[in-house]
Amino acid sequence: MASQTFSARITEHAHTRRTPILYFRRYGEEEQSVTYEELLAQARGFSEHLRQANVAKGEVVLLFLPQGIESISAFIGAILHGAIPSFMPSQTDRQDPELFWGTHEKLFRKIRPGAILTQPDSAPRVSRMLSDTEIKILTNEQIAGTNSAPQPPVEATPDDVLLLQHSSGTTGLKKGVMLSHRAVLTQLDLYAKSLELSDEDCIVSWLPLYHDMGLVACLLLSLSQGTPLVLLDPFEWVLAPMALMESIQDHSGTLVWLPNFAFNHLARTKSGEVHDLSSVRAFINCSEPCRASSFDLFLETFRDWGVKAEQLQVCYAMAEMVYAATQTPLHKGPHYLEVDTDALTEGRVAIRSDGSTTRLVSNGTPLPTVKILIADSSGKPAPPLAVGEIYLKSDFMFSGYYKLEESRFTHDGWYRTRDMGFLHHGELYVLGRLDDLIIICGKNVYAHSIETTVSGVDGVHPGRVVAFGIEDEKMATRQLVIIAETKLPESEYRNLRERINDQIVASFDLTPHTVKVVGPNWVVKTTSGKVSREANLKKFLQVVNV
Repeated sequence: MASQTFSARITEHAHTRRTPILYFRRYGEEEQSVTYEELLAQARGFSEHLRQANVAKGEVVLLFLPQGIESISAFIGAILHGAIPSFMPSQTDRQDPELFWGTHEKLFRKIRPGAILTQPDSAPRVSRMLSDTEIKILTNEQIAGTNSAPQPPVEATPDDVLLLQHSSGTTGLKKGVMLSHRAVLTQLDLYAKSLELSDEDCIVSWLPLYHDMGLVACLLLSLSQGTPLVLLDPFEWVLAPMALMESIQDHSGTLVWLPNFAFNHLARTKSGEVHDLSSVRAFINCSEPCRASSFDLFLETFRDWGVKAEQLQVCYAMAEMVYAATQTPLHKGPHYLEVDTDALTEGRVAIRSDGSTTRLVSNGTPLPTVKILIADSSGKPAPPLAVGEIYLKSDFMFSGYYKLEESRFTHDGWYRTRDMGFLHHGELYVLGRLDDLIIICGKNVYAHSIETTVSGVDGVHPGRVVAFGIEDEKMATRQLVIIAETKLPESEYRNLRERINDQIVASFDLTPHTVKVVGPNWVVKTTSGKVSREANLKKFLQVVNV
């Protein structure tokens, strides 16, 4: 029987698998690789450092480190110590340090982590910010100075919290999804069977480890199943996307997870140098709504590199389910459905092949133990072929949100996803979200967070800001639009637009598609005084004649 805790599982692999389990590639540097044994040796050093710093079992450790073998060693070290690690986004060169750390301060004070691990140049700033707390600020350089012999791993039980997966929001309001050893390993073992994982497989990924697709589908699946992982730096990939294809060819990669925008980005940036992609068993589209046009473009662009239709897959996933809830069955590619566009906007699914239609891509069938209910607005089962909210149940649900009372469970145990979709012939079709989440090139941002940030820009009328996403068919993702009221003269609009743009880049590492500065009373509010995003989106589209 396989080990029931993550620390025991990887320790077991260290005794039986001597070949590298992780490879890390950075541009201009020699490829790094580690075996389980080498990874555990580095992890034990970090675990010992936590012990010496008096971080207690069960305390949260937030990891603000660049992607690489060192940050993965730190993550595993926290697990060995009995702490609860959580990968966090590291500060980029584009972001202002004060703004970056300031947006996380509310999170730090809410969850009171036992320790924050960051780089030496950031530690003084974070220490000053949290000087009135007992939160320990540690650096990766300090780990190298840990001298005493590492202690045995702290014993864990299957129901202990293994990690926190923070929601993809970009402010201190992130929610820490608590995932137990049992939930994570149950999910990964079942997902591995669905993927028909074997000793011949190799995962290749550029995805950030603070996102559940990068963390669970790539890193934890690799470590728990003994499947090699080739990891790239996500910021370098954006600038040099063909590095992914090169890595697939060099390592005969078989499994690749990508958000929808990445299929388009790769197709647009195809190089003249040919890379053999025939080894891939599945390019799995997840994180954003999957677009049929993106698959069409990707297939046509890379057909001569060995890509076939059956390699294209879709997955529906979320941190609250550890990761995957559904997955396209292997070897045959996803199903496509032509539906009446007008009916769809009304919440009905009318299958047809002529007139005004929308081509939808199936998200596949449920994983073992996963149950799906499509609910109407009252929470009752929706009629067949009706659009409703997706409710889920499984044997690998999360344990709640860390230090938050919020619950989306119904009285009879269904998890309300806040996603909208429908079922057809046993397959799930996901259409979008109920909430104000905007997904832009795989990055999740919340409209209210954008609005709050822009309201703080000098010259903007606070509270008179609206943010929303608009579809960009060429980029195959959504783009951010911001409308901000001001009392400044029109001669100052350009400078104000630039200040807003700079603030969003600094705070969210995201460039808005459109920043529209308007005069007083442009922004539409409801009778209760709240900004109406729907009404403002409609007004914006009328103004720009989209």
